[in-house]
This record gives sequence, C-alpha cells and structure tokens, in this order.
Amino acid sequence: MTAPVRIVIADDHPLIRSGMKSIVISEPDMILVGEANNGDDVRQLCEELKPDVLSLDLNMPGPPAVSLVREVRRLSPKTKILIVTAFYDATSVRELISAGASGMLLKDETSGKFVLAVRTVAQGGYWFSPLAVKGLIESPADTARSSNRKLTGREREILILVTQGMSNEQIAEKLELSSQTVRNYISRIYSKLGVRSRTEAVTWAREQGLRSS
Repeated sequence: MTAPVRIVIADDHPLIRSGMKSIVISEPDMILVGEANNGDDVRQLCEELKPDVLSLDLNMPGPPAVSLVREVRRLSPKTKILIVTAFYDATSVRELISAGASGMLLKDETSGKFVLAVRTVAQGGYWFSPLAVKGLIESPADTARSSNRKLTGREREILILVTQGMSNEQIAEKLELSSQTVRNYISRIYSKLGVRSRTEAVTWAREQGLRSS
C-alpha cells in the first residue's frame, strides 16, 4: 500500500487554510501534518516534519516567497512545493521555478484541481494553472528588469516607501506632495509593474531587491 502524501498547508488567511485542510482530510491518500500562517513557522515545520508537499501561499508575513522556497528546499530537499496564490505574475513564476517550486495553483481553481496538483507534484511532476502558464508564455523573460528600468526616480522612491509600510498620506507628507499626486504615482507604478495591489507591488519590490541607496 502506498503511503499517504504528507502535507503542510501555509496560508495566513484562516478561512482559506481551513478550507484547504478540509479538502486534504477528505482524501484517503493524503494526511495533514502541519499548518502555518507565516514564513518562520513554515521553515520550522518543514525542517522538523520533512513533508512530502508544502502548499505555500505566495504572500504571507515573513521573508519573500522566493527566499522561503529556497530555504525550504535547503532544509527539506525532498519536499515538493506548490505555490497557491490569488494572482499570477510571470516574473514571480519564473523566479519560483528557479528557486525550486514544483507548481503554482490559482485560488479560483476547484478543490479537485488542488487535489490533482498536490498529487502531481508529490509524484515528482509539475502543475501550473492555465492562466499562470499563459502569463508566463506571453511575458518576456526580462519583464522584471525592464519594468525596473522604466520606473522614474520618483516612482522608485515612492515604491520604496510603500515597502516600508507607509500610507499615501505619510508618503505625501514626507515628500511634500499632495495625497492625490501620490495616488497618481502609485497608479502608474502598478501599471508599469503589471500588479493590481499594494501587496503585489511590495512583493515585486522585495523580490527585485529594491531598496533605498
């Protein structure tokens, strides 16, 4: 009899984590061995439990996903990593694959697709949601570098302040700009980076090593 797939679920949203837990528990060939809601707990669990599969949310408190994937692969080389995310980004997909991830599943997929993705990566295969693959194919490999170059000095400065957790009003006060001007800058930054939220912009900036000089 084949041993069940041992899984750690990592997501900082309790409702999503609970739903994924229910899916895993309902499958006779899977067993949940751990849960985490931040990157530090992920590292500890993977080092101690050596799960077969880590289901990892792309945006959680702690280190950037790419760094976390590399760390997990170092601590538990046999653990397969399935990224589960609400959005896809071609640059992130490439970097996560290079870091050692075995797949990316979008959160709007069905529970059946989640189960199939887990089984696929557990067996040494790769699984990517069709939209993630489409974005990967359509986006040039140097998207991140070209996007970085397209940012003006002021846009880079504002993005760095965003990564530091500053609100639009705080940024406006620091740079002596109006709040509306800051909002306009951030809107242009989103457009250039191909992101849709502050969280995505911060993730992009951290993964590119964008910081004040």
